[in-house]
Amino acid sequence: MEQLRQEIGKYTDEYLIDQYIHHREDYTAQAAALLGEEIKKRGLELTSPIATETTEPQTRIVQLDSKDFTPFDHLFNRMDLQIAATILHDNGIPFYADNPNSTATFPIESEALMQFAIHVHVSAVEKAHALLDEHFEKIDGQYQLRKMGIREQLLAFNFHDLHMSELEAAQTVNVTLTPEETKVIAGYGKRILKDVERIEQEQDRVIFYYDSIPTLIEHIIGHDDQVLSKTDLLTILEILQIFCKDEEFPPTMDEPISTLLGFFLS
Repeated sequence: MEQLRQEIGKYTDEYLIDQYIHHREDYTAQAAALLGEEIKKRGLELTSPIATETTEPQTRIVQLDSKDFTPFDHLFNRMDLQIAATILHDNGIPFYADNPNSTATFPIESEALMQFAIHVHVSAVEKAHALLDEHFEKIDGQYQLRKMGIREQLLAFNFHDLHMSELEAAQTVNVTLTPEETKVIAGYGKRILKDVERIEQEQDRVIFYYDSIPTLIEHIIGHDDQVLSKTDLLTILEILQIFCKDEEFPPTMDEPISTLLGFFLS
């Protein structure tokens, strides 16, 4: 992850903007978010070189600001926003989210109750509505996630947009894993450690919790009842997310996936 951040930091301003606006769908959600962070860090305007219809490519600068984005009427809770962000990112739709109830004077509501509005670029409003309507229902002013299979929920889980303090990440919970579940998690974890570069390249992703895998394996091997940190839980979820589309992925893992997601999606 840090290596990718450094590589993006080497992009010229023009190339960075062009990648963010026109090629973001070629990046994973995590990598696309890093592009956005770098743009914000540099204080850049959202501009992009556009080729004309002539045979000689020329450059025209398109300025994007808040008036280029349309607010959607229905709101998301924090966890559903993560899923919506993944859907929009993966389909190359420019958008941003904010919390309309947050002010500098009054404290915002508790994190569990926070509601977020999304603003979509005018060029992609119709497409964004169609995509979101596939996955969400509109009820009482809110987007509510339609029933998804547990593996669909896992694949939609966005590790980059899950913000936790160091204290929260270190919080521990009691988790019971059967010997078979432990064997599956440890086995997949070892496969990642052995072949991380190929996996990242094939899945076009950065493995967020790669450095936590060895410690996790050490914690769970030989123990049915574990006291694991939230970082450990996220490491397990990422390991299972990487392999859950494999044909040989054990269906018995759906139950522990549901349990672990419950710590973050409830």
